[in-house]
Amino acid sequence: VQAIRQESTGLQVGKTGAFSRLKIWPNPAAKSMTFEGWTGKAGLKILTLTGELVKDVPNIESGYKWQLDNDSNESIASGLYFYIIKDESGNSRVGTLAVIR
Repeated sequence: VQAIRQESTGLQVGKTGAFSRLKIWPNPAAKSMTFEGWTGKAGLKILTLTGELVKDVPNIESGYKWQLDNDSNESIASGLYFYIIKDESGNSRVGTLAVIR
């Protein structure tokens, strides 16, 4: 499986550079995935490709380790997912994630 390059899969909306240092690793992931590299508070949403909310994590600062679970703490299935990360100023970034079980 070839890794998805974050630089080519993220879409920045808002202030240039707000999430320019965002790193998501490993991607694809089998056990957990780390989001890091921004300043201030942000909210993170993980969605299926059909737009169903999987995980909603409000008010995180500078980093978050996702255990590849949903809001009910159940493991999610292998597949592709979207993420949306948005800061308090309304700047956001959207991209794709891959989970392999």
